[in-house]
Amino acid sequence: MVNQVKRVKKFTLIELLTVVASVTVLAGMLIPALFDARISARRLKCTGNLKSFTQAGVLYAGSFSDYWIPPANPAWYDRIEFRRLVGAPVRPKNGLENAESAFPPDLLCPASSAVRLNRPLACFSYGMTRDNLSRDGYRRYAFRLPRILKPSGSAAWFDTLGAYAQNNPDCFPESEEGNPNGRLVYRHRRMVNVGFFDGHVAPMSPAAVACRWGSREARFNRYFCGDD
Repeated sequence: MVNQVKRVKKFTLIELLTVVASVTVLAGMLIPALFDARISARRLKCTGNLKSFTQAGVLYAGSFSDYWIPPANPAWYDRIEFRRLVGAPVRPKNGLENAESAFPPDLLCPASSAVRLNRPLACFSYGMTRDNLSRDGYRRYAFRLPRILKPSGSAAWFDTLGAYAQNNPDCFPESEEGNPNGRLVYRHRRMVNVGFFDGHVAPMSPAAVACRWGSREARFNRYFCGDD
């Protein structure tokens, strides 16, 4: 009986190099696509969060004689009714309207330092506008929706680093040492998400922000016709 030796075919060096080159090309095509998908997912999540904020503002106004969420005393993100409307936990701190400030990460911009650096405070993610209230009046007053002539063109919330949005003409990087002074932060491929008083949300470039509101001290709700 003759033993038959089975010959195993081996890959040549050229074939191995061809496979490696093919895998490298495919990885080079897929990695940027995955990166873009991740950025898009963050932007969409942020858009959804701001949408819930603006809708909460509209619902809040419906329950409080058309008044928008007051900016301060306590800060908008500490107000128990607002937190209930957006689904944030409510743990009273001191007084009927004041709650603990921490926000769950899924209600904050995933591209913000609030999430990336584990600082779960709204002021490291979003900022409310307080323009056309007097310098100190934002601590005592709130906007009334019927007094805003064009809600679809008046901004209520922005991607910011700070609780109260302040206009700026430049794109600054967001760092761990960043001072929460209210400047806009263009987190989404040099775009900032903006929530308007009519409830819609839109991404805007620095040029679009400058064109609509100018680079001087912000007038994000420029159509507001006065306090009530």
